[in-house]
Amino acid sequence: MPVASDLSPNTDNLTLPTGFCKWKGPGDADYRDLGEVLAFTFLLTATEQQHFSKRQGSRFNDFNATQQLTAEVRLTLEEQTSDNLVLALLGTKAVGPPISIDIGTNSEIVGALRFIGTNDVGPRSQVDMPSVKITPGAALNLLSDGWGNMELTGKVNGDPVTGSFGTLLHNITDEVT
Repeated sequence: MPVASDLSPNTDNLTLPTGFCKWKGPGDADYRDLGEVLAFTFLLTATEQQHFSKRQGSRFNDFNATQQLTAEVRLTLEEQTSDNLVLALLGTKAVGPPISIDIGTNSEIVGALRFIGTNDVGPRSQVDMPSVKITPGAALNLLSDGWGNMELTGKVNGDPVTGSFGTLLHNITDEVT
């Protein structure tokens, strides 16, 4: 795989993204693989305060100030392991047999999320978000003509000291620990 350049235009900078995600929950010693992840999206949103000048006949927008930043992740998991179901259902697991998951017993689950790019085309990235709160509203596909997958959404908590939501390492060759 060629190393991408920061100069454009350069077709080595185009990417066909593949990779995998890991989760480190409360009390976990290390990250665990979430299995097959069909989609992983990171969304950074800015809320702005607009200022309108009243000095002329029609008011016009003369300044926009960023008031707040929020970050969110969206994942579509394909493997219905008990640990993945606990995340999707904000549940609590009791080891069986059979394994029992009490649905909705946690108002939140907070942990660290890591994405490791493995693509053959384009620069690879690793994204580390040390504080992600899984939010209610996950979709669990229990009856379908396709694969039964789970859609998770998480709010990314920023570091109160640095203001950062995490770190993206660009143009990696292997997972960085």
